[in-house]
Amino acid sequence: MKKIVVNCLLSLMCLLSVLSANAQPYLFDNKELPKLKKATLYVIMDTKTGKDDKYYDVFKEVWNYCAYEIIEPSEVGNYLSPDAFFINIHVTISQNQLEYSPLYKYLQVYELKIWKITPAYARKMDRKNFRMQDINLVENSITVAKIRLKPDDSKRFFVSDMLKKSDFLGAPYMLYTGPGIFKNYLQYLQTLLNKQLFYKERESICNYNELDKLKKSTLYIPKTLLNEYKKDKALTDQNKIAKIYDPKEIFEDYPGKYEFISIADLNNRIMEADETMYYASIYLSLETLVYSTITITNSTTGEIIFSESIVSGRSFPPKLIKILSESMNKK
Repeated sequence: MKKIVVNCLLSLMCLLSVLSANAQPYLFDNKELPKLKKATLYVIMDTKTGKDDKYYDVFKEVWNYCAYEIIEPSEVGNYLSPDAFFINIHVTISQNQLEYSPLYKYLQVYELKIWKITPAYARKMDRKNFRMQDINLVENSITVAKIRLKPDDSKRFFVSDMLKKSDFLGAPYMLYTGPGIFKNYLQYLQTLLNKQLFYKERESICNYNELDKLKKSTLYIPKTLLNEYKKDKALTDQNKIAKIYDPKEIFEDYPGKYEFISIADLNNRIMEADETMYYASIYLSLETLVYSTITITNSTTGEIIFSESIVSGRSFPPKLIKILSESMNKK
């Protein structure tokens, strides 16, 4: 089945791609890493309206892997060269009648990517008549690293909404957004870049030392995580809650404390807390089957201390908490 890629911030035309299923930070091309380390990373943000200011401040505080420069989406063409790297959101969607349907967001993959133009394309670019929408980024770019983003299942939206209205991290259409979560994304991404850790897709991660600490701490869980949504065609901008799982049943065997929290409060605590906290995220991805992945993040380092995937298309598969609990009870 063919796929289409849409570059959200640049409003590029649809392009052919392959749908991938990585959750959270993931590295691709190790040949490019030494080049990225010595290059300037161009961060494509909207600095005119103020909607990306919270991410701008975090990037300045956290990013130290290489030099960087904040540029406007309209300025990208001025910086394209074989040695230039960029970071912004990309969207991959299925090329069929459902491609723009807000009912089937699991057919749409949202990722924050570090990428560069291929040298061959840079050499043949027509600078005088250059238009961003003419670039096929799949055929003419290299993905160095990416961070998977999670659409908010409570919302109904089209890809065109993302093109026009979202901020740097996809809010209000992505679920895990905000300065604190972005800080953790960048921290862990730089850890992978510095150590050149290339994980396999949907690779299980289990840091038992961190899980021992989690037992003595509190697992913070976004309030909406236990919601199962009904995709209702009659609604234009939201989905109905079909079921709210009973936390006492879901966490019956969980060996530690847990607390539900809003995304806004979670971001504030990450930015302001002096002590380490741990929080859960759920991601959905599609290959030949639909997979759900749970991740547990250390708020101080941004490290994903636990990650596990199962075949499931639910907004929240209870089995993921059972797998987490079993892993924590092994020691």
